[in-house]
Amino acid sequence: MAATARPDWAPVSNATMRHVLEQLRGPREVGDDELQRIATRFRVPSPGIVHFATQRRRLGSTLLVLMTLSAMCVQGARSAPSEQRLHVGFVLGGAITITPRGGDPVRLGAGGSCAIADWSSFDAESANGTRCLQLLLPYDRLVDRGVHVSAARFSLDGARSLRSPLRGFALAIVDAAWNASTVGELVAERTIEDLVVGMFLEADGYSMDSEDLRAALRARAMAEIAATHRHAGLTPAVVAERLRVSLRHLQRAFENSGDSVAHAIARHRAESAALLLLSPGASGLTIVEIARDSGFRSAFELRTAFRDRYEVLPSAYRDAHEGLRRFAPQQG
Repeated sequence: MAATARPDWAPVSNATMRHVLEQLRGPREVGDDELQRIATRFRVPSPGIVHFATQRRRLGSTLLVLMTLSAMCVQGARSAPSEQRLHVGFVLGGAITITPRGGDPVRLGAGGSCAIADWSSFDAESANGTRCLQLLLPYDRLVDRGVHVSAARFSLDGARSLRSPLRGFALAIVDAAWNASTVGELVAERTIEDLVVGMFLEADGYSMDSEDLRAALRARAMAEIAATHRHAGLTPAVVAERLRVSLRHLQRAFENSGDSVAHAIARHRAESAALLLLSPGASGLTIVEIARDSGFRSAFELRTAFRDRYEVLPSAYRDAHEGLRRFAPQQG
């Protein structure tokens, strides 16, 4: 709800605002102008003690934040297009009230969840002692996989069988006791993205217009590629055959998405190669063997796809992470 509707809310001090930003972003220098601009969107009870503490875990381009906070009101702001993220939130305790601009407030108590791609049209108010988990993922990558988030359906109140597994897995990952290897972080990031995509795709409520149908076909294709990309014989034509559509129909589903079937196959193979390059158990494999085990027909194909995905050659990637692999925590 808008702060002006609550005369008992007061602006936050610069010191409080700096503390909140450090909890959300980590230590970094914030200029006075930026601090003041952000502070105008925050209100807290007056008088009152402000509590805001977080545990954060960054996995590549995905961020997980576990928050404990006192009562406060926050007016949303639009992110830069290059920073647009999907915010998937879970209320673990307490309550959060989310109000669309011009709409009715929606209260999310313990067990409630929401998904918002653009906070500029929403305000949020937390109850005292609220504990919540927030996942921030690159929105354009999710759109490419068929995820559509409606501003009118931000509350995730439908039946979603993957919601609880996603929440449980994310809580385990954000826990400070989780000490993962580089391979573990790569796998965890991919798993969280897969669970988020699956959670949305299993829901109803799509209008199923032409764009929705194309997005759904892209999602089916990406799932097939993720499962079978290590087979060297997988090609766009084979994917189309397994989905029981024509190759042209499948290719049209990828038009204007910034991706293609062939590129998606190569990208998944490169990501599988990256896991092998960092795995202590695969340290004796040659580049040719890693190419074969990842689905590439040759080391040349691996080098080309790997440089496209990671901007370095496989050998340089392995060398850069040699120390991390050598000192990765051992199990058992």
